Amino acid sequence: MKVTLLIVKKVKPQEPPLPLGEGWGEGDSNRALLSLRTLTAISVFALSGCQTLPASDRIAESSNISYSGQTHADPALRADTTNMIRMIIKGKGCHYIEHIDSKVLHYEPSNGTKGHIWGKEGWMVTGCGKPYPFLVSFTEDGQGGTFYNLTPVQRKNE
Repeated sequence: MKVTLLIVKKVKPQEPPLPLGEGWGEGDSNRALLSLRTLTAISVFALSGCQTLPASDRIAESSNISYSGQTHADPALRADTTNMIRMIIKGKGCHYIEHIDSKVLHYEPSNGTKGHIWGKEGWMVTGCGKPYPFLVSFTEDGQGGTFYNLTPVQRKNE
C-alpha cells in the first residue's frame, strides 16, 4: 500500500478574519488562508480513493458479496464493476451490497476492435434490503482490456 504524507503549514488569518470573498487585495492574509484551505481540500480529495487497487485486492474487497446468475466478466472485471456500483449506491445512502444477480442480455466474442461492445448484462444488486437494477455494458478498449458502462435502471415506483 502506498501512503503519501502531506505536510501543510498553518497560516494565521487576519484578526478578526474577514469573511472569504471580502477584502481581497495583494498581501491579504485571507488569500493565504483560502489558498491553504483550497490546497488542503484538493490534496485530501486527490489522496482519497484515487489509487487503483491490485487485482487481488479488488477481488478480495468484493468477496463478501454473494453472486448468482451468469456473467461473461472475469473475476477482476466483475470486482471493478462491483466496486463502481458500490460507489453509486453509497451516493444513494446504502453502504453495503448483499447480493448481485446477473443475467446475460447480449454477448459476442471479443474481436480486438476498439469500441466493440462484447457484452450487455442486467445486474440486480441488492443492498441495504433494497433492489438496485443496473444495465452493464462491456466494451473493448482495443488493447486487450475492457471498459464498462453502468446505467442505473429506473424502477416505476421511483
